[in-house]
Amino acid sequence: MIPYGARILIVILAVILSLGDSFAQSRYSGATFSYGSAGLIYEQAVDPDNFWSIQLKADAVTPFNVAAPFPGLTGSFVWNMIFAEFESTQGNLIRFFAGPGIFAGVDDDILRRPGIVFGLKGRVGGICSFSRMISLSISIAPVLGVHVTKADGVASMLPYRCGLLAGMIPEVGIKYAF
Repeated sequence: MIPYGARILIVILAVILSLGDSFAQSRYSGATFSYGSAGLIYEQAVDPDNFWSIQLKADAVTPFNVAAPFPGLTGSFVWNMIFAEFESTQGNLIRFFAGPGIFAGVDDDILRRPGIVFGLKGRVGGICSFSRMISLSISIAPVLGVHVTKADGVASMLPYRCGLLAGMIPEVGIKYAF
């Protein structure tokens, strides 16, 4: 059975992707991988200097090689601004970007029970778009967030430490332009 939080993220993603006018610009869809996690990502260009991205990510391992007792599912929305761009002689485009966003989901934290996580997410990285409609990226995306758990009828709200640590691990992505 799909957790309630995951259902909400799937519905939000479906609504955003179904907006007809949003497909007027270039868009990318693909997968991202980092130590202990994998995800699906969708990116949409707004203008030549800005693009937004939506990511659904499954986490299986917390930082420092501790197996997670509960695989987490998180989603994020990030507004990315391109601050440098270079074009190679073969027509490949290399762009560097950074941007703020929001983050939410269900995940465990370092030595803590599974719970609801939410917060602010930053993303900085680079993308190499090849002339054959393939794009490779590398980025880091730390999260400044809160982890909410409930044990023995008592709810606790603590900083989401795993978001800062795991977010500093580089994430690679491969995407296809359509």
